Amino acid sequence: MDETAFLQAVRVGDVVHVQARITWAGRSSMEVAVTATADRWDRAVPPTRVATSHLVMVAVDDDGKPRTVPALLPETDEDHRDFRRAEIRREHRLALRRALAEQANLE
Repeated sequence: MDETAFLQAVRVGDVVHVQARITWAGRSSMEVAVTATADRWDRAVPPTRVATSHLVMVAVDDDGKPRTVPALLPETDEDHRDFRRAEIRREHRLALRRALAEQANLE
């Protein structure tokens, strides 16, 4: 899980809805953006966004080795924006992984 932001509390009785969509795909990995909203049980108000998250998943074959995933072709302006933001998050993850590995080698 790359990042999770808890935005509002979910109360007992609220109905929670979770929506997910693929925002980026590489050779064998993909990022899935997840949004959770809550319908408040005691008020007639629009759904409240309660959490967002970005999950990175790697496709594996029967032997547990990474396998190729289909290309993701952004269609709308929003798709292109989300795809680029996912690429930025990926660059940050990889830079963090390299920095942590270098630090571990120094210890």
